[in-house]
Amino acid sequence: MNKKKVILSFLVIIFAASLAYRLTHPYHQQKVQRLTYSGSRKRVIVKKDTGKSGDEVLKCPEVLLGLYAKRPRHHGEVIHDPFFLPEEKASGVKEPPVAQIFIVRPGDKIDGKYLVKSINGHSLDLWAEEIQENIHIDLSNF
Repeated sequence: MNKKKVILSFLVIIFAASLAYRLTHPYHQQKVQRLTYSGSRKRVIVKKDTGKSGDEVLKCPEVLLGLYAKRPRHHGEVIHDPFFLPEEKASGVKEPPVAQIFIVRPGDKIDGKYLVKSINGHSLDLWAEEIQENIHIDLSNF
């Protein structure tokens, strides 16, 4: 830790010295009385003869715009993303399924087979129409 502080203080001293030098010795653009290159002489450009006639030289190349109109689709998958760590997968332990909850009142039918006769905090009484019997369910087990 002490070595890091020494390096940091050395860099801060160098920065302060360079800043002080720049403030005391600002840069000034040099000025001249007369320009050396005034542009009075014209330069002649010599072109090489390509051996083609003027019509062939002026002919525009063929441009295929169909490649721009119908671009290939990008699947959008990032192969390697260096900014995010891969997500850890959850363990193989499955949570138990959520129990189904039925809200019923006396007189309602469950699955079209059972008629709710009475409900209290301890038991549920149903009438099974197919077998013509009362079914008593004790709710203290649940």
